[in-house]
Amino acid sequence: MIARRTLIQFVESLKGQAGQKAAKAALDAWFHSGDRVVFNLKGNDYRMVTAIDYKRRIVFIKWLGPHRDYDKIDPRTVQYAD
Repeated sequence: MIARRTLIQFVESLKGQAGQKAAKAALDAWFHSGDRVVFNLKGNDYRMVTAIDYKRRIVFIKWLGPHRDYDKIDPRTVQYAD
């Protein structure tokens, strides 16, 4: 379970700083993305979309590709074809 309160407290600690709105938007998007986690690879040249089962300690790779192609997918629903 994710402690939403921790995220809110962090964003509030940034009050008055230039990056507060961007941090809030990124954390909100992450919190509401369900079980998906996006990793930036090689200086953000590539992206990897994963689904993580924390209880079983398993990471499922849902998509992997260049950043330019990532902009064309929906990371919340993308699936590798079998």
